Amino acid sequence: MGAEIQVIRYGDLGPPLLYVPTSGGDHTEFERYGLPEDCAPWIGAGRVQIFSVDGFGPKGLFDDSMPPPLRIERYAAFERCAVLEVLPWILSLARNPEVGVVGASYGAFVAASLFLKTAGAVRVACGLGGVYSMEHRLPGHASSEAARSMPLRYLSSLDDQGSLAALRATLGFHIFAARNDPWLPSSHDLDRALAGKGIPRTLDVWPAPADHHEVWWKRQIRVFLDRCYGLIH
Repeated sequence: MGAEIQVIRYGDLGPPLLYVPTSGGDHTEFERYGLPEDCAPWIGAGRVQIFSVDGFGPKGLFDDSMPPPLRIERYAAFERCAVLEVLPWILSLARNPEVGVVGASYGAFVAASLFLKTAGAVRVACGLGGVYSMEHRLPGHASSEAARSMPLRYLSSLDDQGSLAALRATLGFHIFAARNDPWLPSSHDLDRALAGKGIPRTLDVWPAPADHHEVWWKRQIRVFLDRCYGLIH
C-alpha cells in the first residue's frame, strides 16, 4: 500500500471479527457510529473481539481525483494488503482461527470479496446495506483486475471445486438489506449468486422505513452477532 494501515481493537477474547468501514470512513468509523456500545454485550462476554480497519475508500475507489484505472489499482492493493497482512496479523493477535468480516455499504463489498477469495479462511461474513459491484466508480474502464475485484463478477466465474468446497463448509455470508435502500437489488443479486454456487447465506430484508443508513446497520449488526456469536440477554 505504501502507507500504514490503522486498526483499532475492541476486546481480547473470542474469535476475531474485522469491521470494514463505509466509502467515506476509516478505522475510527466503528467508534463514531457508536458500534462499541452496540456490540458491548458480545465483546464483554468474550464472545467476539472486533478489529476496525481503515478501508482506504477515500484513497482508492472513491477518490474522484484519480482516473478509474488508478482507482481499481489502489483498491486491489488494499485488498491484497487485507489478505496478506491484516488478516494474518489479526489471527496472530487473537490466537483464534475463526475469523469473520463485517462491513456496511462499501465495507460490505470488501467483506464479500474477502470471504470469497480466502478459500474458507474467513469463516463467516456479513454485509449491511451492501453494494456488491462498483462499476459505477469505474466509468469507461474494464479490465481483468476490475472484474476480479467485483464480488458478483468474481462469483459468477468461480468454478474451482476446491475453493467452492471450502466456501460451502463455512458459516456463510449474511446479507442484511432494507426495503427503502436504493441498493437493495445488489443484495438480491448476491443472494442469488451465492445460492447458485451452493454457498451458505441468509438474506434479511428489513421493511420500510429501513434504508441505507447507519441507524439500521447498528441494529442489524446485533442480529448478526446474536445469530453467529451467541444470544446475549
